[in-house]
This record gives sequence, structure tokens and C-alpha cells, in this order.
Amino acid sequence: MNWAKRLHLFAKTYKTESWIKNTIASHRFGHTSNVTSDPHLSRKFLAQLWVADREMEKFAKRKTTQKKTVKSKAAAAAVYDSHPVGKWFSDATVTENPPPSQSLSGFLEPGFPEEARVAPLLARSNLLITRDIEWANLVLGFEQENRYAIVDVCYPKSPVGFIREQSNVIARQLLRLRRPFVAYITDSMGNELFRVRRPFWWLTSSIYAEIDGKEIGVVHRRWHLWRRIYDLYLGNKQFAVVENPGLWNWTFTLKDINGEVLAQIDRDWRGFGFEVVSISCNMMFPTI
Repeated sequence: MNWAKRLHLFAKTYKTESWIKNTIASHRFGHTSNVTSDPHLSRKFLAQLWVADREMEKFAKRKTTQKKTVKSKAAAAAVYDSHPVGKWFSDATVTENPPPSQSLSGFLEPGFPEEARVAPLLARSNLLITRDIEWANLVLGFEQENRYAIVDVCYPKSPVGFIREQSNVIARQLLRLRRPFVAYITDSMGNELFRVRRPFWWLTSSIYAEIDGKEIGVVHRRWHLWRRIYDLYLGNKQFAVVENPGLWNWTFTLKDINGEVLAQIDRDWRGFGFEVVSISCNMMFPTI
């Protein structure tokens, strides 16, 4: 029952609709001179009036929330609406990479050849990583090689890169999540930028980032009963840590050695339909 129906019910109950309107107006503008002398003003009526005011506030908030939700959903789905699932993984050729959404100067200026190689992909403030539907895995439980598209939300019409897994078909079925694999990260034209290698693991895992066979970084996972914690190294020096509270939380925060937030990886629930046909995560980097 909304607030209008409540007020109409009050008017029928007390037979004084005009008096109720005046009382509500006095209640809103702070005039209370006639409150104690009015014979119709009881504790029960004040309680009902308070409930009606709360209903009005909830109704107004619900309308505002619905408008914001519609806008956010429209913005989030724009990338998927313009490019249906699977189109990014087709054989269509891409003529050029979208330009970086962050300037390659100052702090982001490459200092080594390896940094200059990956800068066109990583010099972006917000990256969306989505995975194509895998029918064999969905229907039969058959593990396939994962494929991901990397999209800069500033240029949603074309991916800026791809991630393709390479692993043994038998190992995928027997070892599942603990299988060893090599993931190739390329630009939108298929040129390899770097690769990620993960050996078989049991309790803790390690992932190695390589460029032309040269190891440039390592990620070690700490053992914890429910939390997910990863230590990031450049060479033998740790420069950051990724923390996650665990359980059903899918927000991973990347912090430097001083505890300052460098980036955030968010895995949002986007509805049953999207979760069935695709998997996506959002990587957000603060503008420096």
C-alpha cells in the first residue's frame, strides 16, 4: 500500500480530509500550535502518519535508485550490446590497435624495452576482460582452452588485446584448476606482447610472466584457509601485494609496499543470463 492509499484511508477513518491536509502541511513546515488542542490527534494517528511519511521517503528513494540502476546497466551493457559474445573471437581482422587512454609520459613513461612493449596494452585506466561462451564446458563439463578479450572501456567497439590459453587436453580434464598452462597475451592484431606460465600446483601456486623467454615478473600465492593473497615480484624484489577477503568476495585490491592502492580488480555479478554465457571482470587503475 503506497502513501496515497494510506492518506485516503486516514481521510475515510476520521471524516476530516481537509483537516488531515492541514495537519500534514503543519507537520512538514514545523507549525505545531494546534496539536495539543485538536481532539482528533491521537497517538495512533501520529503513528500512522509517521508510517505514511516513511513510505513516501522509501518511494522517492526507490525511484531515484531505479533511475541510477538503469543508467549503470545501460553503460555496462553497451560494450556487450555493440559486440555480441563471440564476435571478438571471430576471424575478422583488426587493422590497428586503439590508442592508449593514458599518456605514456611521466610515471608511465617506459624505462626499459620490455615496458615499452607492453605499454600500449597496459597504459589504460580501465580494462574489461571478458571470456567467450564454452558450450562443451557448459553442457558436458569438458574443459576447453580459455580465451579472453581485453577491452578498453574508452574504446568499446574494438578489443585492445586477447588472452589465449595453451594446455594439454588430458591435463585439463584430470587436473582442472590445478593444470599447468601457458597463456599468450597479444594485441588486437595478434602480435604477442608477453606470456604467462603456470606450472602444476597443489597448495600454493606461482605464475611467471615472460617476454621472449626472459622472466620479468613472478606472482606467488600465499596459503590461507579462506583469504586469497598474492605477492608480486619484479626480479627478486617484491613491489606489491594483491589482497582479497575470500569467501564470496570478488574484489581484488593491488597495493604497493606502502599500502597505497595501485589498482583494483572487480568481478561483478551481472545477472544469470550474462553469467551463463560469459565471464567478465573489470580492472581499474587510478589516474596518475
